[in-house]
Amino acid sequence: CKGRLKHVCFHLQGEPLLNKDLFRFIRLCNESGIETSIGTNGMLIDKYVDEIIDSGLSYVSVAIDGTDKETLQW
Repeated sequence: CKGRLKHVCFHLQGEPLLNKDLFRFIRLCNESGIETSIGTNGMLIDKYVDEIIDSGLSYVSVAIDGTDKETLQW
């Protein structure tokens, strides 16, 4: 897809940070000049903060939603 795609967004069909190959995919996109983003619920950001930064990920979207106070607590 090099030269054809401008942006790849990893955020559908589940939490992207659970994919063991996510950061490899992001690096491959970066090597091809393709921007990347993820949409996450934020629960695993602390665990993967170094990998997120080192991967060269362009954008992170964190969904903060719930129906009550307890749902929003981490």
